[in-house]
Amino acid sequence: FDIFLCFLFIYRYTQLMDIIHNHDQYGTDNGFRQALEGTPHNTQHNMLGGHMRSLESPADPIFFMHHCQVDRIWAMWQDCHDYDVRVTD
Repeated sequence: FDIFLCFLFIYRYTQLMDIIHNHDQYGTDNGFRQALEGTPHNTQHNMLGGHMRSLESPADPIFFMHHCQVDRIWAMWQDCHDYDVRVTD
């Protein structure tokens, strides 16, 4: 296993944890949604290239795996900030 790849994984993991823990509001100017759209979401579209870099991104099967990961990150954020509780009438 390449130590450089391990470092990149750890750096991105810690960066992701910073985004989750340091943004307790969702839709504010400096909220979680803005941070999620910028770093883990849009950057990956550009880094992968090909269809993922265009408006044809849903034509690439990786698109769906990528968006499942984005949904997982959002669920982690909800859980960390107690937004995952269902409100009942």
